[in-house]
Amino acid sequence: MLQDIKRGLAKSGVMAMGYAPIGFAVAATSYGAGLSPLNTLCMSLLLYAGSAQLAATHLLSLDASAASIILTVFVVNLRHLLMSSALAGYVSKLKRPQLAWFSFQLSDEAFAVHSREMAEGRVPSRVEMLTINMVLHGAWVFGALVAIYLEASGDTLARVGLDYAPAAMFIALLALLIRDAVQFVVAVASGLLAVSLHRAGMGTWSVIVTTLVGASLGTLGETWISRKYSSAISCINQGKYATRNSKVGICAESCGIISICYAGSVCIICTGCCCCSIKYTVGNGNSTISRKTFCPGSRSISLYSKTAPIYSNLPI
Repeated sequence: MLQDIKRGLAKSGVMAMGYAPIGFAVAATSYGAGLSPLNTLCMSLLLYAGSAQLAATHLLSLDASAASIILTVFVVNLRHLLMSSALAGYVSKLKRPQLAWFSFQLSDEAFAVHSREMAEGRVPSRVEMLTINMVLHGAWVFGALVAIYLEASGDTLARVGLDYAPAAMFIALLALLIRDAVQFVVAVASGLLAVSLHRAGMGTWSVIVTTLVGASLGTLGETWISRKYSSAISCINQGKYATRNSKVGICAESCGIISICYAGSVCIICTGCCCCSIKYTVGNGNSTISRKTFCPGSRSISLYSKTAPIYSNLPI
């Protein structure tokens, strides 16, 4: 358990240092709008959502009805429904009380950390996952406590350029998550769409619409690449590959998408940052194909092996 806690601290510690100033700025804004120290602290502790806290604070200052405040916060935080759905398989091993606690502390930044773990195929322990969320939540509340203390003491350090901290943190998280050209294109397109919709007056709905559109574009892009990759591999699976002395180029497209070229007994397939080396050896009238994946900074991993008859002619 201690090792799990250490790993959780290592993955969330640096982010927590950038999280506390955001919690400070949000709490300082709430306190400056007339909320009491206790209400300001409870909002950071229980609501735990910067954009929703600012929206609720603004509505409270306008003496809006409770129903309108609740509805606004619900719409602003609607993106958490999508985030939770994306992590459903990732947290399936959690018990119900742990799942409820995990969901309560799931923020945008925590989601980014967990998404990166999931994308890299790592499944941390329950303690590690909960530690990541608790550290970030604790940093948020700590920032709120500092803001309340300073504001109550009359030291209005407000608005010292901390408004850019959330954007800077999300840009850093996004840079860590981008793995290939498709994700880069989706990220840029989503950013431009979000800014355009916001400037068009859609407000918080711009985030929800952009999330749906961006996720759809990413899925379509990955599906398109997978189909091209599968169709190319199917040629090899069906025995439609080069003979011992052949040198043929197939699907000569950019390596960023997919490219296949034969050079003797070696077929190179590149997709994203990884290149697959497909080699076959000949013996007793059959050829054995083995596929390995090579990624920068990692060892080769055997993914595929197949034995098939040798084709004297290449049907292309």
